[in-house]
Amino acid sequence: MCIAGGVPIPEPSRSPSMWMPLLAALCLTTPVDSCPCDGCGVGRPALLGGTPSPFVFESSAGSFKVRSYSRRLSADVVARAAEAQRSHFYWHWREENEPAVWNPRCEIVIHASRGSYLAAVGRGGETSHGSSWLDVRDRKCHGRRIDLLPDAQGRLSALSHELTHVVVCDMLDGRIPPRWLDEGIALLADSEEKQRLHARDLADAQSRRLTFRAVELMNLDSYPSASRVPAFYGQSASLTSFLARQGKPSLLLEFAESSLEVGYDQALRDIYRIDGIAALERAWTAPRALAQKDAQEYPAAGIPGRKLQLASAGGD
Repeated sequence: MCIAGGVPIPEPSRSPSMWMPLLAALCLTTPVDSCPCDGCGVGRPALLGGTPSPFVFESSAGSFKVRSYSRRLSADVVARAAEAQRSHFYWHWREENEPAVWNPRCEIVIHASRGSYLAAVGRGGETSHGSSWLDVRDRKCHGRRIDLLPDAQGRLSALSHELTHVVVCDMLDGRIPPRWLDEGIALLADSEEKQRLHARDLADAQSRRLTFRAVELMNLDSYPSASRVPAFYGQSASLTSFLARQGKPSLLLEFAESSLEVGYDQALRDIYRIDGIAALERAWTAPRALAQKDAQEYPAAGIPGRKLQLASAGGD
């Protein structure tokens, strides 16, 4: 869930193996039953509500300050893992080795119960496990926060997805990307299992003729009706992955920036040499393009978060 308030590594970081030990048992995905997203929306008045538990563990690393109310999840490990993953996101999508430290830091709150999580994220979080909030005014970020609720296995299953929303907004200098692209990039950081489920849902939507034309999908400014949400997520992941394969992944954020300035048709011509949305749709839905999909998921090689897990210790 990405909530916008105000307005709607060094070289070793290139290798996920350098920081996978930090993520040894926390599946960085979002649960399918929490769509739309895990918590996208506008406004969150209860965001800074009271303390959910007498037990709190705090740690800071780089751009993150973590408060954990669960004795099973180390605030220090989560802070370091989030910082490493943020760095890899910047390398993958921006080819930046040493991104500037965020000021203010992004606060990550790990809740111990569904009640405390709902008190923070508000209505709409009944089935989600993560929510991100951004206070962006005049293209400057004045606040960043991610609320997380461990799943039944004790994993922070929404961290990677929600962190992506926060990073992408920063990469676009405080501008909120189009909804399909914001969700599509976040979905590519999800686990393979989650992506397969979205692909399954998309296949079902195709059979029921509930899918979107490219021009319709790309111009959505709100979530669709419940019957078309599976198509929205599946197609957003598919189209984002398709574009990410058309040259360097960093072109995708250049396209996002350009489209906000000159519109989709011109941005497609300038960045991808594709002659507008109609030509994009033909290329995206061509049999050859569809055959490039890896089984039932939408890969974009090297995107962090796909196979990462961070283990929780025993206890409460």
